Amino acid sequence: MKSILFLFLVLATVIFDVSADVYFEQPLSFGTIVIRDNSIQSSVTVPTYGHSTSSGQLLIIKPGQAAEMVITDYPPYVDLSITPMLPVITTVASGDTEQFTLSEIYIEPNIRTDSAGMAMTQMGGKLMTSGNGKHYLNTSYQAVFYLDISY
Repeated sequence: MKSILFLFLVLATVIFDVSADVYFEQPLSFGTIVIRDNSIQSSVTVPTYGHSTSSGQLLIIKPGQAAEMVITDYPPYVDLSITPMLPVITTVASGDTEQFTLSEIYIEPNIRTDSAGMAMTQMGGKLMTSGNGKHYLNTSYQAVFYLDISY
């Protein structure tokens, strides 16, 4: 049995038409995981609240954390509609390795800004292996995805 350990970090880019700002107090992280066998598709899920879970041949060594997203500079008391643009394939800095798919983002689809035009929300996600039998390197993987925020 060949084990692979790696850390995973997810970054987001936001698309909007106004001079708003979005930043992350805590980025979405899938933690450190081991893939025992990539011959079947496996996954790790980080919920917005609660504990990470895994399926298939993927084991959690160190649990990930949900993102803490802060949205500022919107008008006061407006409903923001947040839509993630998925799926997204991961990347690595160097090396020839199989990649993961960021298949789901868990976030409130509609949140309301406060009197200062600010909103905060938690973001979780689901990461899938390919299940094609190819190997993953022991490295850090990243995924950049887009959020469409409108009101």
